[in-house]
Amino acid sequence: THFVTPNGLHDPQHYTTSYDLALLAKEVMKYPAIMEAMGTQQTEVKTDQRQVRIKDRSLIFQNPLALGGKTGFTDQAHNTLIEYMKKDNKMVIAVVMKSSRAKEYQDVQAIGSYGLDHLDVQRMFQKGENAGETTFYGENVQGVLGDSFVLTKLKTDAADFAYIPVFTPWPNGQTSIKAGEVIGSYEIKKNGEILKQLPIVSANEVIYTAPPAISKEASRAPSHWPYWAAAGLVLVAMAHSA
Repeated sequence: THFVTPNGLHDPQHYTTSYDLALLAKEVMKYPAIMEAMGTQQTEVKTDQRQVRIKDRSLIFQNPLALGGKTGFTDQAHNTLIEYMKKDNKMVIAVVMKSSRAKEYQDVQAIGSYGLDHLDVQRMFQKGENAGETTFYGENVQGVLGDSFVLTKLKTDAADFAYIPVFTPWPNGQTSIKAGEVIGSYEIKKNGEILKQLPIVSANEVIYTAPPAISKEASRAPSHWPYWAAAGLVLVAMAHSA
């Protein structure tokens, strides 16, 4: 994607893909105010001069599965449409580009319906769930997931999935672990290849206290062991001579 200006009007240097528009639409889901605006069919705008009722003139809401969306049109780009659709707690984003007014709604609904009917959505892991444990100077450190993960796949997908916690080696000189510190990653593999990595964080703070060092005076203190050993040898020698 390459945008020259933010207004959406034609420029020969503008280009994008339906996939990139879907990624933009997915990012928009983080902003409730924008989602609310795209899902509003009509509203009233009041100023000190007048009050006006504004209505969405698109056909987005004729689709019973649509939560909202955004239309676009220029003479060069033709009709573009993004729709959010939901069914059975599953949501999809459907995009059509360079379409026509007569076909864009029909096509985007067909794309979205196909996804909703053929996709399987499973909430696999929840943030804060146990992710295994490692050791730090011999003390157990409990790891928990730093993010949640929802697996979306085709219902006919028979791939082999594996889930493996991998803990990061401790750097030299580290003497403490903060609660929430990243200590590894939870690898989600599909047919042996990494599909997603979730951070593993420490569930609690761990502080290592080194044992007290032996003072030089104590290490230099004379030992009485050689004296008693020598005395024992003398006694043994005397006993033999007797």
